[in-house]
Amino acid sequence: MENREIVLATNDLSFKKLFATSENSDILIGFINDFYNLNVKQVIIENPYSIEEFNRVFSEVGYFETEVDTICTTEDNSKFTIEMQVRNLGCYIERTTYYLCNRYCSSYNNPNLIKENKSKYSSLCPTYAINILSYNQFKDDKSIHKFNLYDLDNKMYLRNDNEKDILSLGFFELKKEDKEISQNMKYWKEFFQTGRVSEDAPEYIRKASKKVFINSFNREERVMIDQIEKIKEDNKAREDFVRNEGKKEGEEIGKEKGE
Repeated sequence: MENREIVLATNDLSFKKLFATSENSDILIGFINDFYNLNVKQVIIENPYSIEEFNRVFSEVGYFETEVDTICTTEDNSKFTIEMQVRNLGCYIERTTYYLCNRYCSSYNNPNLIKENKSKYSSLCPTYAINILSYNQFKDDKSIHKFNLYDLDNKMYLRNDNEKDILSLGFFELKKEDKEISQNMKYWKEFFQTGRVSEDAPEYIRKASKKVFINSFNREERVMIDQIEKIKEDNKAREDFVRNEGKKEGEEIGKEKGE
């Protein structure tokens, strides 16, 4: 086990345990409300964290892969997906849009959600996604983007009968220096980048900072954390090698052509 004090939430296990555990639902609710400026009171986590599931998946595929890190439903049946993405693997916009739409369709024909005297489509609920990125996705200096369905010509949002957005796709880019975001989102950025927060931060963010200390994880989790980090470093080293070899080959070809 490497000597460390904090396991940043950019680690798959750390993030999953923090945002997909019922005892930390106040942290999840606080993050959702801070990002989307909502007033969520309760959430039901639909893919809760367990170390047993981590071990099962790891033994099958060799690395913990998940479609979406956290899936939850709020008290008004709104759907949320929250994901941490450390590396840009390409086609990420398409990927997260797919999962957002798939999540939206998941409640179709749910008998508990069909409105009285209305069609099966009334069971569909507002759906939101929050993607936390450790790289720059967009070519501007804004660290937060929220995309909704919008009529460009008539400047009108597409909303349901309750005047709620049907789909909302959000991105939180951690590397950008954006001073215009809210104070709470600045606290969240500090937390994701360092694992620490100011004493002025809301209680739920301070709670999150305590949950990522290494002594919050049991021995089995610590072993898994190290394996995940090692695989990430191996992948990074492999990518760097391929990139450097490609650069060398390009230089050699250019030299030959020049001669």
